[in-house]
Amino acid sequence: MGAWGLITNQLASPDLWLTPALGWVMCFVFGWAGLYKVLEPQHVGTTLQTLGIWWPTTVARILGLTELIIAGLIAVVPQTGAGLAAFVLAGYTAFVASQLGHDKAVPCNCFGGSDTRISQNTLVRNLVLFSGILVVLVAPPTGTIISANPLASALSITGIASLLIVARDSVRMSRSVVTLRNPT
Repeated sequence: MGAWGLITNQLASPDLWLTPALGWVMCFVFGWAGLYKVLEPQHVGTTLQTLGIWWPTTVARILGLTELIIAGLIAVVPQTGAGLAAFVLAGYTAFVASQLGHDKAVPCNCFGGSDTRISQNTLVRNLVLFSGILVVLVAPPTGTIISANPLASALSITGIASLLIVARDSVRMSRSVVTLRNPT
């Protein structure tokens, strides 16, 4: 079988390319969100405090650790990780939908942005993410996401790790810039 035959066989089997790709996207989304909450719990905690959550910084850290665990589970045990991710996304999406009709603007803190507010765009983005995780849940790749396509997985892991490191450094740098602008 030639190269073209291999490519068409890969495209004909979504479990070989689609669900692993969506799984890696979800690993990145949950990894980024979790890392931000763990590294900057005060920012997320401020939002949680606005919503009346007790011990907001601790809750932010717990949410962050939960998201990091979910990211890892999606990679290693896709159906379990996707199930937990769907549960968390469903809850957050319901919360977002409940906030749209209120006059009080609630910060989203999505992907590390404390200046963004919950909006219809947040709801649409969460519905798209929810659709992606449902695909991984309903049609998980054979084995783990890692074993579905080892080379692509190795590249994905390297890329995601690099992006998370850049994200971590960006968060720390932005905090340093804010401190320099507004010394206390």
